[in-house]
Amino acid sequence: MKVAYIGAGPMALFSAHYLLSNKADIQVHIYEKTSKIGRKIYSSGNGRGNISNINVAPQKYNHPDFVSSALRFTPIDFINYLQQNGILTTIDEEGRVYPYGEAAAIIGDWLRDDLLAKKVVFHLDTEVISVTPYKSGYQINNDEYFDVVVFATGSRAGIPQNQVSYGMSSILKTLKLKTVELIPTLASIGVKQKLNPIDGRRLKAKVSLVIDQEPAYTTKGEVLFRADALSGIAIFECSSILTWKRIEKIGNAYIELDLLPDVKDSELTSFISQAKKQAGTEYLRGLFHPDVAHFLSRHVILKPDSKDIAYQLKHWRLLVDLGYVAENNQVFSGGLAIEEIDSHTLQLKRFPHLFAGGEMVDVDGLCGGYNLHWAWSSGVLIAKSISNI
Repeated sequence: MKVAYIGAGPMALFSAHYLLSNKADIQVHIYEKTSKIGRKIYSSGNGRGNISNINVAPQKYNHPDFVSSALRFTPIDFINYLQQNGILTTIDEEGRVYPYGEAAAIIGDWLRDDLLAKKVVFHLDTEVISVTPYKSGYQINNDEYFDVVVFATGSRAGIPQNQVSYGMSSILKTLKLKTVELIPTLASIGVKQKLNPIDGRRLKAKVSLVIDQEPAYTTKGEVLFRADALSGIAIFECSSILTWKRIEKIGNAYIELDLLPDVKDSELTSFISQAKKQAGTEYLRGLFHPDVAHFLSRHVILKPDSKDIAYQLKHWRLLVDLGYVAENNQVFSGGLAIEEIDSHTLQLKRFPHLFAGGEMVDVDGLCGGYNLHWAWSSGVLIAKSISNI
């Protein structure tokens, strides 16, 4: 049996590895339009390799019912599998899983070297522009024939605009497969207030997203201020929720920040009362970076009473700019519609022996290793499905 993976990203590499580790008599080819193997693995976790999250669960994704079959390959399964292959992992306080050496290259190099040892044929700098049904299989680029083809091209997240290819979009259109519009996610959220004086400042906060007057999501973590937007891991989580609700269908939304989540209202009120006596108008200098304290006292604090000040610091509302276009997003929501795919095998319903997984499917998860775990787990399910052909 000949199997072709289109794309040399995390899903394809791990799926091919898993397939050949359990069924060595298969010939595997991997097509990649660039010269790089596993690019997104090496950049994960800012190079540290945030490869999974111990808190992975279906509800952490935009289509929980669809992903549940693939997620039977759990984070613990993945951790144990890596250990069996000589790779130790560590888990941080947020549940994020990393190689113990905290280098994404540990995973990338392992998969690359393993596949080369297993005689996988890599077609680098080779863009796939056509996948044509032929007999009981498929022909790629009107050239080589394969019994099985796996769509594993990922998304264009993190790829410079001048390097983006639309070959797969053309293939999906030719095969008349339904797709969902791509929307940037795991990205900054634009706000209507101007934050120029605190651009680049960070602080930890409780973050609440409210959509059309209804609480939508609450989390806690670092917030990075930009001139016209909010960023940071906690904000990335909220951006997923905004995307899943489909931004064009939202009337209004705001982010509410509790800037002192570990301090009770009464304690903060008492502290501010005392600080005002000691420091006068600079009563916030003992709580925040000077730039942040200055900005809050002049642009956020509208009522001078200590109790009101405490309330405003714990309930700062910033209106979401729904027209904001995020740059440098980590993931795109959208892609090949899940209606086209059998969730139990990840085989396309109308095309036998044609599979799809990873980022190219309309599945995305929260920030913190969830999307890479979807890549690994969907790759395992595809490998098992191919083995049963």
